[in-house]
Amino acid sequence: MEMRKPAYLSYSSFSLFEKDPETFYKRYITPTKQPRDKQNFYMAIGSAFDAFVKADLYKIFINDGNPEYEKQTLFETQVEPQVRDLAWKDGHTLYDMYKKSGAYDDLMKDMKGCINPQFESTLEGQIEGGVVLLGKPDIKYINSSGARVIHDWKCSGFYSKTRPSPRQGYISKYPGKTMHPKCAPFRHRGALINSNCPMNLYCKDWAEQLTMYAWVLGEPIGGDYILTIDQLIVDNVYRYSALCDGVWQRDLYNRIKRCWDACQTGHIFLNLPYEQNLAKAEAIDAELSVVDKNVEYMLRRER
Repeated sequence: MEMRKPAYLSYSSFSLFEKDPETFYKRYITPTKQPRDKQNFYMAIGSAFDAFVKADLYKIFINDGNPEYEKQTLFETQVEPQVRDLAWKDGHTLYDMYKKSGAYDDLMKDMKGCINPQFESTLEGQIEGGVVLLGKPDIKYINSSGARVIHDWKCSGFYSKTRPSPRQGYISKYPGKTMHPKCAPFRHRGALINSNCPMNLYCKDWAEQLTMYAWVLGEPIGGDYILTIDQLIVDNVYRYSALCDGVWQRDLYNRIKRCWDACQTGHIFLNLPYEQNLAKAEAIDAELSVVDKNVEYMLRRER
């Protein structure tokens, strides 16, 4: 069978493989490449906020005049045209809240004296077992105590009718700087972390995503890197800061290696024997081919 072999795994592709192998196959493996979904307002507000805060921090910590990190350029790179008007307005609302909350100032303190800060940089690299990973961390730097820190922002619930709940274990809630009951703050390698439990226990998906970034940067599996996340929920910010358990890291690697091997062999549907897996793949290809022909026919008629 003709199949595409992904040149790398991102967190989103790996996560999709585990949750929905059929959609994973359609998006990354089938020779009939499927178009990406357009960005919606829920996605765009986070991308807009992200562009505004990175442009600001880039000027403070690097300020080399790189036009790629100008506010307008970052915004237009990250936000698609059909959602820009609303994203520009609402992204600024979130950005203003973030700065006023105190979370922005604390992030600046954490980064003071840091080495080689980088913003929105694309990372690709090979880790153990020949697995190639790709990621795009929001911020990565070495702090003043020599620890590798990966920081990310998550925007939740701005357009929701009900306010979503924060994850457990946050080390600070802004404004006010209160702490989650399950948090035990401890200073580790220059960073204030939740020592009560590793991030993989209460923010598993976030821990997986940022751990993949840390590995591409050269951290060993089982490494002592620090993950920090600011979760923006309407008018509050929740900061998470923690390590990841070494045994959990090894298990995560084994799952990623399983996905990588499936892509190389074409055995995507692991619940089926190999030959039945191929038959299912062929049936999906045939279905997609019919859909593509129908779409092409309709487009010709419209012209």
